[in-house]
Amino acid sequence: MPERVAASVLWRALVILAGLHAYWALGGSWAIHAASGGQYSEATTDIRVQSVAMVVVLLVACLVVRARAGVGRTPVSDRVVRVTTWVLTAALLLAALGNFAAPTNWERFGVGALVLVLAILALVVAGAGRSWSVRRPPRTLSSQ
Repeated sequence: MPERVAASVLWRALVILAGLHAYWALGGSWAIHAASGGQYSEATTDIRVQSVAMVVVLLVACLVVRARAGVGRTPVSDRVVRVTTWVLTAALLLAALGNFAAPTNWERFGVGALVLVLAILALVVAGAGRSWSVRRPPRTLSSQ
């Protein structure tokens, strides 16, 4: 059961992050200053292009997490989903470490901590094994 909760929280968080990147891709500037370590205060062309790429990556990651949890179906094999979930876990861990090494407190303590939590959730989902089957209570015979 913890795997299902972790998957549910993780895919929803990935959708929210994809939404933030979509906002930046469309030219929004909220939180760019903090997310870029103070380098930018508006969405430059480079940031917009990177944000489009991140939207795609995050939405694919969301679909992979849902497929791993048995919530959605993908046109790829279970093995590809399983390996991709481990790749997502490693990518999130590296992103967390990168944020912990960033120059600003917001990146270190805000973004870094958030991404570390997402990496832990991805680890739970990736390591779940084949425990995704639906658990039903045992059938009992009625006494009538």
